[in-house]
Amino acid sequence: ALVQALFRAALLMPTSQALLHGYDTGKVTNLVATDADEFSKAEWVVFFLAQWTWALMSLPACLYFVYSLVGNAAFVGMSMILFGTGLNMYVYKKIKPVYTRVQQSRDRRSQCMNGLVKTIKSIKLQ
Repeated sequence: ALVQALFRAALLMPTSQALLHGYDTGKVTNLVATDADEFSKAEWVVFFLAQWTWALMSLPACLYFVYSLVGNAAFVGMSMILFGTGLNMYVYKKIKPVYTRVQQSRDRRSQCMNGLVKTIKSIKLQ
């Protein structure tokens, strides 16, 4: 619902007001989409922190009970979990610059499409 409200506000914003600040409709829509995406990621940060807090509090007890059932294999499993977490963080650090370049490409594409639409409108009105 929040994303829809933001898009509606961006699309209904007067053109003169947007141009006054140096933004065209495509740029505003892209900024709103990016901000809405970042807002939705913030919800996952809260969930992630709550999940990891619970995991760190319950981990020693779980490790003890698993060790009592399977022995040293519990430590191998724990080391694989830690390795997977580190690998996930490494991959994220490698992908983040690519994501930034994709966002910049979207900005350029939306500016180009906005110019194209304005040109088509001016040709049709003549």
